[in-house]
Amino acid sequence: MNKALEELRDIGTQNIHEMTHIPRASIEAFINEDFSKMNKIQLNGFIAILEREYTVDLSALKQSALTYFQEHQDEKKVRTEFVSTKEKSSKLVYIIVALIILMGAIYFTMFSEQVKAPSLYEEKSSIVQNVEKEIIPQIEKNNSLLIQELNVTDIVSESNSSELVDNNITEVVEVTPIIVDTILTVTQKFRGWFGYVSLDTHKKNSKTFRGSFDLNGSQDWLLIGRPGSLVFTIDEQEQKYRSSKNMRFKYIDKKLTKIRLAEWKKLNKGRTW
Repeated sequence: MNKALEELRDIGTQNIHEMTHIPRASIEAFINEDFSKMNKIQLNGFIAILEREYTVDLSALKQSALTYFQEHQDEKKVRTEFVSTKEKSSKLVYIIVALIILMGAIYFTMFSEQVKAPSLYEEKSSIVQNVEKEIIPQIEKNNSLLIQELNVTDIVSESNSSELVDNNITEVVEVTPIIVDTILTVTQKFRGWFGYVSLDTHKKNSKTFRGSFDLNGSQDWLLIGRPGSLVFTIDEQEQKYRSSKNMRFKYIDKKLTKIRLAEWKKLNKGRTW
């Protein structure tokens, strides 16, 4: 049995998924050497990620997979051509039927509009006449009443506003001071995955983003970022980091320090993530 696959099985599907974000179903198929559920591009990508994250040699498995895809390539090609021909014939029938239905609908709509047009015109004329006779006089009456009410309201408002000015002269407003906690801002130029673990509860969270997001700078954290560049801002002070490998940090007592995997595992109860 392949030694590298044994190591991956020992790590477990869930742990690999959380670390690499490869779908669980794909990990299960990969570990069991079931290549029928993935294509060549997906397989090469999974192998590259796993070799980078866990320092394992999967070259033998990669060669077995390439042999599998070569053996099944001709079979898939024949099946695809047969299905494609069948689909083209079915699509042509559907297009013809749809055109017949569309032409019938257009003819029926035009005929119906010609029949209904005179009656609709007569109904609209009758409605307009009723509006002129009944609604317009009522609107004029309501406008007259509204003008009278507005005049009375203006007088009352002037009286009330003068009383409010007198009463508010001696009013004192108390201002409560606002206490702002320290903010830890994480910034990355390109979209990528970032993980953070609370050292108080050991609860882990992750976020895929481009730009910036904030963490509570008054708490202690373990932080992990993908290869690339990271900028941390603490009380308007920037700390910049760049690496071709995963980067790990500890943030304790408002101080950020880059650490190795061994210290990360010690602070994280022996876990790599």
